[in-house]
Formats: sequence, C-alpha cells, structure tokens
Amino acid sequence: MKFQELKQSLKLSVSPIYLINGEDEFLKTSAKNLILNAVIGDNSINLVTLNMEDIDSKKLIDTLNTFSFFGKKVVILNECDKKDIKFINAIKDYAKQPNNECVLVIMCILNTNFDSLKDCTTFIDCNRLDNVLLAKWIVHKINGKKQISNQTIYKLIDYTNGYLGRIDLELNKLMGYSNETILDEDVEKLVVKDIEYSIFELAESLGRKNKTKALNIFNDLINDKKQSSSVLQLIANHFRRLFYVSVSKDTNEQIGEYLGIKPYAVKKLKEQQLNFSPKKLMEIIRECEEIDVASKTGKVNYYSSMNLFMTKLLSKM
Repeated sequence: MKFQELKQSLKLSVSPIYLINGEDEFLKTSAKNLILNAVIGDNSINLVTLNMEDIDSKKLIDTLNTFSFFGKKVVILNECDKKDIKFINAIKDYAKQPNNECVLVIMCILNTNFDSLKDCTTFIDCNRLDNVLLAKWIVHKINGKKQISNQTIYKLIDYTNGYLGRIDLELNKLMGYSNETILDEDVEKLVVKDIEYSIFELAESLGRKNKTKALNIFNDLINDKKQSSSVLQLIANHFRRLFYVSVSKDTNEQIGEYLGIKPYAVKKLKEQQLNFSPKKLMEIIRECEEIDVASKTGKVNYYSSMNLFMTKLLSKM
C-alpha cells in the first residue's frame, strides 16, 4: 500500500500488523501517526513503544499478547532490521493468530528489505512521493497564503531531492521570508541543497563544460566537513547510474525499478548522459575507484586526491 492510500484504508478497517518501510522518514512518521490516531487517538495509556535492540523476541510476543484495559492498544517496534531472524520468525508466527486487541506497528530502518514479512503484514510504502504528488502537497500547504509558480515548486523539489520532511522545513522558511510570491531566487538563496542534487548539478556542469560552476559546486561539497567524506562515493554512484542509463535498452520504469529511483529521475539522467560518451563515463568511474582504493589503503590523502581528480576532469573538458 502506498502512503497516500493509508488514510482511506484506516477508515475502512485497521490491520493487526503494519510494516512501515521506505526512505522518507517524514512519511514513515506520518504513517505511524495516522495509525495511532485511528486506533487510540489521544489515549497514550494504550501506547507501548519498544526498541528492537532493547528486547528479545519473547518480550515482544508477551507484550503483544497482553490485553489492554481501555480498548485496543498499539505496540510500536522501532529500529527494526533483519539481523535477528528470531524476531522475523516470531512475528510470522504471531501473525497467524494475532491479538485482536492489539495493533503492531513495525518501523523499519535504513530502507531494509522485509519481503519475507509482506505476506503476513500490511505493508506501507514510504518511499519518496512522485513530483506530481509533492507539487500538490506544496500547493495545499501554502493554501493561497502565497503565490508560487510550477517552475519554483519543482526547483524546491529538486533542491530537497523530493524528501517531504525537508520540503516542509524549507517551505516554512520560504513562506516566512518571501513577500506575496515565492520566487526562484528565494529558493536559490534560502534552501540548502540536498547533497545528491549538488552531485547532479556537478555532473551537469561538467557535461556542459561550465568549468567555473563545476569547480564552485565541488569546492562547496568538499569543504563541508559533514559530508565531504561521502562525496567520492556519491560521484561514483551517480556516474555509474549515468553509464547504466546510457547503455540500457529498458524502459524508464524498468530502469527506475532496477536503480531504485523514480521514472522522472531516470528521464533527467537520460538527458544528462547525452553530454558524455559511455567511454568517458567509464573513465570517470574507474578514476573514482582508483582514488577510493588508494585513499583507503593510505597511499594518498583523500582530500588531496579529490582535488587532483577534479583538476583532471576540468582539464579534459
């Protein structure tokens, strides 16, 4: 079930077990809150929160089978991953005959794959929404208080990489700052770009041979100590995607499913890869791999090698 289908589903019936998974933490929290409101409302006495790392599978099942005094209760299992097979098997066994007075909500971490539980739970897909739904959400949140063009809406979505939590945060900032209309330049001035979007912009600048912009983006990335260590890996991943898109004969939907991205993002990759030959893309990927190995084995300094890497790229443009 997609996140956007959950609210209507809860009006019809409540399932005994929900499995909430996906890359958008804002959506995951929103899904949990929708379930809580539908089952217990403000009655926090019927809410039990457990962390997977703090309990064993027996403690979980005992908690689930303990009846509540005031209607249904909700048990939230946080930080659920698939390291402990005992948990998975215990949940599968419990699902065969669940406690009718209890709703279990499993909050997965790191977009962990729980295919083995999908058949015995109600799965809530909390991956990022597509751009059309995000645009509608932005318009609904603004609610006529400000004016905003479609172009500016999609710029905001790009800058935040489509994560609803970041969109919500940045939109609050924009609504407080702007005059009657939220403009492109407001987004450019106020919104902090998601690192993956910055990597996309870097590749775009390289492909269009805009050396000054490419160098400025690279310097911003590498000088940000919070994210600089992940820059090489993200660049390598992006160019691997570009190479795959450049040689694949699959449809956008098939490519998106394989890469774990939306068809809209595939379309943007296809447009960008036209600025590079497959040979050039492979050269960049190999250069990234060489730097990665050399820096991890201590042969070169990561930051020095990254600067040299960018210098080589710019010299060949």
